[in-house]
Parts: sequence; structure tokens; C-alpha cells
Amino acid sequence: KEQFDVIVLIFAHFDPESRMAYHQQLCDYLKPNGKIILEGFSKKHLEYSKKNPAVGGPKNPDMLFSQEMILSDFKGFKTLLLQEQEVMLQEGE
Repeated sequence: KEQFDVIVLIFAHFDPESRMAYHQQLCDYLKPNGKIILEGFSKKHLEYSKKNPAVGGPKNPDMLFSQEMILSDFKGFKTLLLQEQEVMLQEGE
């Protein structure tokens, strides 16, 4: 099985029934001391979606991230940085 130094998940939102299992399986694909980089929409994203329906991202709140959810999904991993911040995206026209 191939292993990687870094695995990057950018806006990779999964259904709640699969999410934790997928995240835990990533461990099998990481080399020792490998890193996972995850960027996704937080639960607060729904506030922005209500103001502007054209905004991308999951509309199902169960597919959005909270910091607690990420820590739970990646239990056993060492967390180097976990932060929530507002980012202005340019998502097409």
C-alpha cells in the first residue's frame, strides 16, 4: 500500500455516516510523522448561505465542521494547528 508524507483535504465534506471512518482511514495512508491538512466549511457557514444563496459549500449542517468534530474524527493524531477563520472566496460568477 502506498503511503504519503502529506494528505490534503480541501472542502472534502462527507456524509455524517462515513466522515469519521474516512478520516480515521487516512492514518493508513500516512507515512510515520506524516501530516494531514484539512480546509473546510464550518457550521457557521450556514449564516453566510442564508444571506447569499449563491455561496458554495454544503447546505446540510451535518456535513459542516466544528472544531470538536475534527478533534473527535482525528483522535489519536497530534494537532499542530486548528483554527476557524472567515475567508472571502471568489467562487465564479
